[in-house]
Amino acid sequence: MTDTAARAPGLAGVRHRKTPLRDRLPVLSHLRRSVGLQRGMLVTGLVLTGLFILVAVLAPWIAPYGFAQRAVDGQAFGTLEPPNGTNLLGTTVSGFDVLSRTLWGAQTALMAILCAIAFSIFLGVFLGLVGGYFGGWLDRILVVLADAIYSFPSLLLAIVMFNRAVSDVTSGIWWTAIPPGGAIVLAVHGITLVGESLNDLSDPRLRTRRRAPGGTVRGRATDAATTTTVPATAGKESDA
Repeated sequence: MTDTAARAPGLAGVRHRKTPLRDRLPVLSHLRRSVGLQRGMLVTGLVLTGLFILVAVLAPWIAPYGFAQRAVDGQAFGTLEPPNGTNLLGTTVSGFDVLSRTLWGAQTALMAILCAIAFSIFLGVFLGLVGGYFGGWLDRILVVLADAIYSFPSLLLAIVMFNRAVSDVTSGIWWTAIPPGGAIVLAVHGITLVGESLNDLSDPRLRTRRRAPGGTVRGRATDAATTTTVPATAGKESDA
């Protein structure tokens, strides 16, 4: 009994040790807890999202032409020109370079995403607090407005930045729709994979089960920093 009591303070100190910084950072901590297919989804989403942000930031340097540029060296671009040496992905019906517009469009999309996040954090939280505090008819109106906003398909606007381009695809003019459409699909999939993976790893009810090295399942995935290992001698001493 004396030996067990003497070891108790040491065990308590192990259980309450400070969590390392790498296990407290939002994305890194989730990445450490992820396993299997869930980790693959998170890594894929991070790669696509990071590539999207990198292209948006470096658009002024990697785009061959300006966002609204229609000519080079005094010679105007043709309209609906197929991919060529001057325009690597062809030109649009208005004479813009498709590759440049796609790269610059990543910057515009990133700004729209940041603005949406800012409005959701500040304006959304404020309206939620107001509705919850006053309640009644004001709360019902705010809820209806929020439902109407979330029910509106955000991608509908993008389906409209390609309405004219889709009709051109049937005529063999594919370069005005496929490059920007593929860029949108990759960006949306990357952000969706990151969001869904972080949601699954943050919710204890949705966490996947982690498999131990020996092939046995240890239960639901938990933060490595919060798990403790009790020495094998502790059990023997308690039996004694």
